[in-house]
Amino acid sequence: MAVTRSTAADRRRESTGFVPIPGLHPGRSRDRETLLLAAGILVFLVGLTLVTLAKTGSFGAIEGQLAGGEVLAAGDVREPAQLLPLLGFLAEPAERSYVARQIYRRLQEGNLQNVGELARLRVPVAEVEKNERLPVLRQRVASLREGRTDPLREGAEVVLLSSGQLREIKPHLIVRRPGAYKTQLALWIGLFLVAFLAVHAVFRLRGFTGDPLLLPIVFLLAGLGLLVMVSIRDPLRDMLLFRTFAQGAVAGLALLVAATWIDVQRSPLKRFTFAPLGAAVALSTLLILFGRGPGGSDVKVNLFGFQPVEVVKILVVLFLAGYLHDRWEFLRDLAEKRAGLGGAPSWLRVPKLEYVLPPWLALAVILLFFFLQKDLGPALVLSFLFLIVYSVARGRAVMLALGTALLGAAFWAAYRLGYPQTVTGRLNMWLSPWDNSFRGGDHLAQSLWALANGAFSGTGLGLGQPGFVPEIHTDMVLAAIGEELGFAGLLAVFALYVVLISRGLRAAQRAEGAYGFFLALGLSLLLALQILLIAGGVTGVFPLSGVVSPFLSSGRSALLANFLIAGLLLAVSARPGKGDALRRFDGAVRWTALGLGACGLVIVGKAAFVQVVRPDHYLTKSALVVHADSRRYFDANPRLEAIARTIERGAILDRNGLPLATSDPQELERQRATFERLGVSIDRTVRPGRRLYPFGGRTFHLLGDRNSMANWGASNTSYAERDSRIRLQGYDDYAKVVEVAQPNGGVTREIMVDYKELVPLLRHRNEPGHEDVKRILERPRTLRLALDARLQLRAADVLKKQAQQAGFGAAAVVLDAGTGDLLASVSYPWPDRLPIEIKPDGKPDTALVDRARYGIYP
Repeated sequence: MAVTRSTAADRRRESTGFVPIPGLHPGRSRDRETLLLAAGILVFLVGLTLVTLAKTGSFGAIEGQLAGGEVLAAGDVREPAQLLPLLGFLAEPAERSYVARQIYRRLQEGNLQNVGELARLRVPVAEVEKNERLPVLRQRVASLREGRTDPLREGAEVVLLSSGQLREIKPHLIVRRPGAYKTQLALWIGLFLVAFLAVHAVFRLRGFTGDPLLLPIVFLLAGLGLLVMVSIRDPLRDMLLFRTFAQGAVAGLALLVAATWIDVQRSPLKRFTFAPLGAAVALSTLLILFGRGPGGSDVKVNLFGFQPVEVVKILVVLFLAGYLHDRWEFLRDLAEKRAGLGGAPSWLRVPKLEYVLPPWLALAVILLFFFLQKDLGPALVLSFLFLIVYSVARGRAVMLALGTALLGAAFWAAYRLGYPQTVTGRLNMWLSPWDNSFRGGDHLAQSLWALANGAFSGTGLGLGQPGFVPEIHTDMVLAAIGEELGFAGLLAVFALYVVLISRGLRAAQRAEGAYGFFLALGLSLLLALQILLIAGGVTGVFPLSGVVSPFLSSGRSALLANFLIAGLLLAVSARPGKGDALRRFDGAVRWTALGLGACGLVIVGKAAFVQVVRPDHYLTKSALVVHADSRRYFDANPRLEAIARTIERGAILDRNGLPLATSDPQELERQRATFERLGVSIDRTVRPGRRLYPFGGRTFHLLGDRNSMANWGASNTSYAERDSRIRLQGYDDYAKVVEVAQPNGGVTREIMVDYKELVPLLRHRNEPGHEDVKRILERPRTLRLALDARLQLRAADVLKKQAQQAGFGAAAVVLDAGTGDLLASVSYPWPDRLPIEIKPDGKPDTALVDRARYGIYP
């Protein structure tokens, strides 16, 4: 009979499940970790320098604008009148004052973390309807009522500022001063670095023998995540995402260190198999009962300030490790012969039901909870994790293949049935990222635009525009990395994940026992499946699943969970076994690694296609998606749209050089005397950031309204702003009218543009002296018409007087008999106010009909 010998220390360790703290002596085994961590810190500091220079480069100009009153600091606003210059887009002075007072009240409350919070301001509908001097807000209320069969609820509110109005305010308002930002950045970067160095010091002092590669790899990934959080937001106007990230990382490192003290193979959890499962069920139940979703979503994600799903995933791994460590041989060797299963073919041999049913039933319960929570990303991760771990335990891949087929069938059935909406929407977006009817269906298009902008080498840290991508700090952080570091940067990140996951699998294969093996295998797969699913979602290989990128995405819950996983992997690697007992798993682990690698290669291939092979093609594609008003419009890449907005549109002049339309208020100011002689007040016309029409609606049918683009797609119009856009813009946007099927069953005519001529301006955004940039910007953009503004005004006045007396619409034209030049063209009625408010149904009203040129007369 074999005799087992153990020391008193071993027996004491086995009874407690924890390793006693060794004496404080230097750990030479950490020398490799020291060198790698030092190299990682050097890389991090280089990246920090680059991103800091990029984000703080404008601080000198901001200080000057603060001193000159061009920019306001939220904390310096002492009265509503200070806000009035920011609200020039509102024509009515009383409305400007009203909106200024509402904003001032919010600023007085303090703790404004970002300018975007002003979008949450709402005012009572009843208050707006009582005040006739609030034309824009009253129109917004009318739009809210339009199409409703039931009255608005008592106490209903309407949003104070539209997204477009907030865009105009944002450049002129900051929530923190440059000095405060620099202080916060230095503080949290310092704490982040000190925390990692402290962990390394603890490992050395303990003589810890865990894998020396894991901590440096986690540092590089988390360090990159922190730099991305610095990069993707405006330092003075947006939330400090790096602060939240650093807090999560510091707390996560404490968990990592605590986990390394656990003797996994002798942990009490090994004996209480179903305890983690019970905890997972309890958390899921609480989440269903009391959980909330982000931004009013019906997906149950948040519970009392944290996300339980991150804990549930680890608990499920603990359950599987506890269940399989002493039953895997039964699953392999004991076949079920009852219920007619004894005659099953060898490749489909079913293990005894008492061993196979518990884990499958547990998985079913967990998946049911995720279904009720409508959070199917984690369900997908756990499904594949269970199938792979179960297949490794059995030594057969047949259940993995069957399970994958069943999951695919389930998703297809959900897509066909249209329930749950989250699944059908994401599948719709995946199948048709450029044309879908899913609210939020532009997420994949936004990701592909970001990747295409990065191309091979990226824009540089802090120099990209990843803020256009929704959820860029959580689900879509890889898109930010792809934009700012390019395909080369993404490849480096994938390489870090390959090393991290391979070291986790190596720890599993060298574990002291089966429990440590299954625990390390499950945790490694948890990391691998999350990064594969989200990387595949970002590139369009898989549907977007809502999972996050380990160590890269912001969110304290996810960071805490991932650092705990890293700590447990370190704990397993610190106590290797002889290896003979686990050799039977080597083949299954090898095939698992190859399968994961194959999926990764497909994702890398798709990223290379988007970023290296055809970046300009993806950069200039348009996406037809649903907007906030439930209508579908074409969206162009917002980076190219932003470039287009920086090119000042040329002026439209009458035959005498008088501006009919301009983007430069100074051009109107130079002609102030002429306008005053014509009885036109340019003071009511000038609004910052707007296309200016000094003659208002009286020239609308000739020029159109570039601000609202109302009736832009109508075939019975000849707007100079639209028809001569190539001249006025200085480039061709290849605009065309497309008939679009709307969600309500109707069909509308929408404008689709292609900004491919502006790609050089985007590629060389920070190189104003580049030849391609100058070639486009130096093109002439002024348009002169044969129209005589004096005759246009006179004809309009006469026509309006006669038409009002007769009570019907009318039109008049004035031609030069000698040359055939059109000197005036007036259609009545014309819009009372520019820009025109677009109705929710998109239907033009009678004031938009150009009777002079397209009217039908008996």
